[in-house]
Amino acid sequence: YLDNIMFDEVLTRNNSFVANSKSHEKMFAENQSLFIVGNLGSANTFRSMEADFGILPTPKYNASQENYASSVSIHGASVISVPITSRNLEMVGVILEAMAAESKYTVIPAFYETVLKDKATRDLESVAMMDIIINSMTYDVGVYYSIASFPDFFLRITGSAYNAGHSSYPQQTSDIASFYAKYEKILNKGVESLIKSIDKWVS
Repeated sequence: YLDNIMFDEVLTRNNSFVANSKSHEKMFAENQSLFIVGNLGSANTFRSMEADFGILPTPKYNASQENYASSVSIHGASVISVPITSRNLEMVGVILEAMAAESKYTVIPAFYETVLKDKATRDLESVAMMDIIINSMTYDVGVYYSIASFPDFFLRITGSAYNAGHSSYPQQTSDIASFYAKYEKILNKGVESLIKSIDKWVS
């Protein structure tokens, strides 16, 4: 019973895939939810909120976890494609590296320090929390390489896209332990395959 309450009534998934539904950001902004999990850019979205809000890093798993781990979403990352017809790949690499460096040392600090810290936060504690988040960024290899399609399946059974999948996707469930047990073998094979590929790259 408690599980049903938590999954169906207390936890609200992003319903952007459902027509005429209210997003979890809008619900939070209208004081209809107590917590929201999002990216740092969300803080800027809530600048017009009348109610005060604070910012926290993703909680540690338990007291023995030494450091925080703030996941960098694959959906917020950007990539650049270079046409196969490019004749001067070395120059392309130099230009892309220069643009990336300029972004890192000018654009990102300006957004982080001015927009997020100075304008979006409501208290000094949130500013300190932002530093913890930035300094504990973690890139989940399993997600970025989509090992055995598990990350996508997991999202669809628990999160925002659960009702936008095809019939081949797993059904929505809160029984995470059983779901993982079903995919554990192919996940381990996927990890082994990735390790072999990386070893080839290194050698």
